[in-house]
Amino acid sequence: MILLKKLCPHLTYFIHDLFSKQNKSDVKKSNARKIVTSLIPLICNHQYVFDFLQQEGLIKKVPHSDRYLLSDFGSLAVSLYIYPNLLVRIKNLLETYAFSTDEFILENLLFFNSFRSAKNNLDEQLEIIKLWISEHTFAHILEVFPKFGAGDIFGLTNEMSRVALTFETIARFMRKTVVRNGKKTTFDKILSKLSVRIKHGIKEELLDLMEYLNVSRNQARILFNNGYETSELVYQSTPIELHKKTGISLDKSRRIISGKVESFTGYQKSILDYT
Repeated sequence: MILLKKLCPHLTYFIHDLFSKQNKSDVKKSNARKIVTSLIPLICNHQYVFDFLQQEGLIKKVPHSDRYLLSDFGSLAVSLYIYPNLLVRIKNLLETYAFSTDEFILENLLFFNSFRSAKNNLDEQLEIIKLWISEHTFAHILEVFPKFGAGDIFGLTNEMSRVALTFETIARFMRKTVVRNGKKTTFDKILSKLSVRIKHGIKEELLDLMEYLNVSRNQARILFNNGYETSELVYQSTPIELHKKTGISLDKSRRIISGKVESFTGYQKSILDYT
């Protein structure tokens, strides 16, 4: 009886009628009962899915109606091409680890990614990512982890950057405000910065230079170490001055100063910007 209460009224009536005492001897309904018996678990599973979608706010009931529509949260799952249960899991992770360190966030991004791609050696992958965003070279990382190739590291960093952007999109939808280093910020901004760092293998101090200048991470480090800590300082300089202070070629110095490019945040916009 508890089971029947979880089904819709039509299915409840049908099953009750089919299995009622007065129909037990009905030969014509014998095969139907066998079929329904095998279908009940499937019916219940679908019902539980419906309950799950409703409970987690992925669908909403239309007032004064028996109809249900996708909620904004449910539409986000469709936009991200992500299963609803994974979306809810990420949401719970963001709620739980909103005040964690970057390293703890990386651990959870890797753990989530392991479910998606079934990769092993998560501890080693975490160390590789940490070395990469600390600006260690490919050669050094390959020396420390000889079992990995350059392609493995490149694939790992790209995949991790993508996962971080997925988390960022969901965090942005949640509008989660946190406090980091005594300053108020949003979790999506933290994830957005981390995604760029993973993609380009840079420390946080190089974000501004990588965001607004057409430079490699090595050139960004050279600029930073020679007093050009922001893109604004670079644009205030002259090609000759930049060349003399940094050793970057005069031609490249001209292109750096004159050739503003679209920022990383410009082409790594969240899907929410297009929905």
